Amino acid sequence: INQIKSLGREAIFYNVNAADEEKRKEVVADIRERIPKDAYLKVMMHSLAFGSLKAFIDQEPSKAITRANINMTMEVMAHTLVYWSQELYWKDLLGHG
Repeated sequence: INQIKSLGREAIFYNVNAADEEKRKEVVADIRERIPKDAYLKVMMHSLAFGSLKAFIDQEPSKAITRANINMTMEVMAHTLVYWSQELYWKDLLGHG
């Protein structure tokens, strides 16, 4: 953080459940308040570590990953990127390009 600040920039970190719709709205509202109306985010990092670690194939079927495990993993690690991007766009926080 200090290195970023030394370059005249600000880094803000939010430690919330990224899959929680209400938390997403709260964070985006906070960002909107911090950034001037004519400015936008330069970087949005979507860094999540959550999901099933089960094997795709196992000798014992009950130990293999299930549809529910895959859906949960994709929802948190992939789909939320779309939801966050949409929310930021709708609040005029993403630049064009």
